[in-house]
Amino acid sequence: MVPLMCEQADCLVAALECKMRAGESVHMYDYLVKMALETIAVCSMGTHFDSFDSTEPHPFPVAFQAALDAMFALLNVPTQLWSCCVLSIWRVQKAVGVMNGLIDEIARKRVDKETSSSGKAPDLLDIMLAEGSKSSRENVRSQILTFLFAGHDSTAAAMSSPIVFLVANPRVEARLVAEI
Repeated sequence: MVPLMCEQADCLVAALECKMRAGESVHMYDYLVKMALETIAVCSMGTHFDSFDSTEPHPFPVAFQAALDAMFALLNVPTQLWSCCVLSIWRVQKAVGVMNGLIDEIARKRVDKETSSSGKAPDLLDIMLAEGSKSSRENVRSQILTFLFAGHDSTAAAMSSPIVFLVANPRVEARLVAEI
């Protein structure tokens, strides 16, 4: 999986260099979230969302963000009152429906041998769909969603911490640049 992860890091660097040449500012955390989600998608199910290359966003990250936004809207509401938050609940359900449909399609294509793992080794989807696996389609979908939701934020946060550290410590940054 490391080569796949390095490919995503290269995509991030290329996207940032493009923005830099254009004189545009970037919100680094947003780019790290894109890279994290892209890396997890490629490593878990051999799927690219083209987060850095496409002018139109892939529907999965759009639905993913919509689900997060709708869930965040419920944070300050006691769980006993969530049933009153019809619009937020509907937004979560709609976004999850989109993600479920996309994951089901990705799994179907894998089962039908239309796609394969991006790396040399089997990915998470291959393992869950392996012949003899007792995982239902719903379980496979749930596991992929869990992997994506749990991994994207922690990965982006872990990647942003060294950047914050380097910006706060210019001498360390200079030593790192010199070493690279």
